[in-house]
Amino acid sequence: MRYVVVTRSARLNVRAKPGIQFPKVGSLASGDAVEVTYRRNGWAQLERGGWVSMHFLRPVTATQSATGDRATSQRRGPVAQSSSPRTGPSRATDRPPVTPIEYSYYSARRGLVLAPRHNSPGKHDATGAFIPGARRFMAWHETVRFPQLDLFNNAHETGGDSNRARQEVLTRIREAPGPLDIIAYFGHGVRNGLPTAGVRQRHIGELAETIRRNTSDNPVVLLYACSAGRMGGLAQQLQEAIGKGVVYSHSTAGHTYRNPFVTRFPERIHVVDPSSSLFRRWRRKLDAENLWLRFWMFSVERLHAALDSGVDTRRLIAR
Repeated sequence: MRYVVVTRSARLNVRAKPGIQFPKVGSLASGDAVEVTYRRNGWAQLERGGWVSMHFLRPVTATQSATGDRATSQRRGPVAQSSSPRTGPSRATDRPPVTPIEYSYYSARRGLVLAPRHNSPGKHDATGAFIPGARRFMAWHETVRFPQLDLFNNAHETGGDSNRARQEVLTRIREAPGPLDIIAYFGHGVRNGLPTAGVRQRHIGELAETIRRNTSDNPVVLLYACSAGRMGGLAQQLQEAIGKGVVYSHSTAGHTYRNPFVTRFPERIHVVDPSSSLFRRWRRKLDAENLWLRFWMFSVERLHAALDSGVDTRRLIAR
């Protein structure tokens, strides 16, 4: 079957095998027509050899095929090698108009966003990072019904009772209009706890039970919290105790939502492996393109395909 390449990047990489971990053997330009002989796990094998992501291919209609045969026949032959890419801007006549790339994603309808009310002693973490990040998250995901930004009392960090903060968080989750599809937490984290919320390892079961009772069949729990996403840590234990959905967090200390060391459970993986060639691009796009707001919407495979292509993720349409 014939497809046309649709990408906003300069070239679409052609891989030796179906997966971004395999070496590049060539590239294609947006507008190029290709024949696909086989499809597997979101990848297409080309008649001329090599594999490309199906997310950047659109089926060619009969009309398009008839009008494009002449132009396509002039380009037949081996796939253009990545060692000699086109450079410089393309003229408008070089390519057809490019439509936005459509990505499917987890369709959240109801959500809850939690952040601490007070700054930690000597810091501006709540007013400088947690609350602004939470507000931006809510504003961007305007199609999700968030009752309001839930600011919980974290006075225990200045000598108060941590039980109060934890019970307040549990109550907010329990009483939120549900079932919830997404819960986002902005606050400090450690390997086995969420200290801003008064949650330690011994409280994971209670937190998981509260989440399980007021969430949908496939909830997303986002913990914008340092170190809680280490392997074997709180995020992993929480997801296992909830028994459904996915939990994201960070495996290292770092900025609340700009930290690129994002982990996903139950798979026990980094969303983008730190040793991957994509990691530098992932790190940059998290902040530059506000990808931190919506990376969870895409499957890991589709996220990798977007990073691999170099597409501006702000132009992606999530449906």
